[in-house]
Parts: sequence; C-alpha cells; structure tokens
Amino acid sequence: MSPFMACYGFQPPLFPDQERDVAVPAVKDHLRRIHDVWKTVKAALNRSAERNKRLADLHHSPASEYRAGQKVWLSSRDLPLQTDSPCDLSPPATPPSPPRLIDGYPAFTVSRILDVRPRGRGFQYLVDWEGYGPEERSWISRGLILDPSLLRDFYAANPGWAGLLECTCS
Repeated sequence: MSPFMACYGFQPPLFPDQERDVAVPAVKDHLRRIHDVWKTVKAALNRSAERNKRLADLHHSPASEYRAGQKVWLSSRDLPLQTDSPCDLSPPATPPSPPRLIDGYPAFTVSRILDVRPRGRGFQYLVDWEGYGPEERSWISRGLILDPSLLRDFYAANPGWAGLLECTCS
C-alpha cells in the first residue's frame, strides 16, 4: 500500500484522463473508507512487528539469574576506570616535562626521529616526543625540527634516506 493510500484512503490517478473515473464521495463514505484503510495498515504493521519479534527471539537467550553476593566477571570495556593503586605491575607514570618557550611559543623536546615521508615539496618526520608515550607520536615538517643533530642521527641510522640529508640540512 502506498503512503498516499494510507493517508488519504485512495490512490491518486496517474494520468489526467483517469480523473473522470474518480468520483468525489460523500464525507461519511470518505471517512469510513479512510478508517478502513487505517485499520488495514495498523493490522499489517502489527503482523510485521510480531514476525520481527519472533525472528529476533530465535537468536535471543534469556538473561542469567544472579543472586546477591554471587561473583561474576565484569567487562570494563565501556567503563572509564582510573586506578591510583601503588601496584608494582602498573607504576604511576611520570608527568611529561612542560614545554619550553622559544620566541614566546611553546616548544616540545623531540627524543628521536622514527621515520620520514615525502609531502608536497618537502618531507615530514615522525617524531617521538620526550616524556610522552607512543600514542602521542606525530608527523611534523622539517621546519619544526630545531636540532639538526636529530636529523643527522636519523640519517646515520637509516642509510636508505641518506640522500635527503644534504637537501634538508643545508
């Protein structure tokens, strides 16, 4: 059944020559017809909902019954847990050092360069920040690396990229 039929109780004519076949019914007949259509639509929706419920229940298992005091495993995947325990297995992390100010702007210390990739007319370097974990590594452009010894150390350890040393350090 089309949405138009469900709302108005009749199908609109598709072509202008069919319009003379559609008679304007009396108000009571029109309301009766609309209520009949609505009953039909409601019954179809209820049948569909029941069928979907039956199909969903086939794959559903009932919830377990728990007693007060019973020990159960709990997933912490969706729980924001923070522990401040002095356990040797998870010692507290040392906070990273604050940034230095260079020309009034904060500058963070790079502990080492891990990789290089071409970007546009230059290169970007994957850097490991001092005092931060591996999740904070980021790609930065050559102009943001202020210590040329970091570049020399990276190219000495990665001779495949050694040809870039002359272009970037001059």
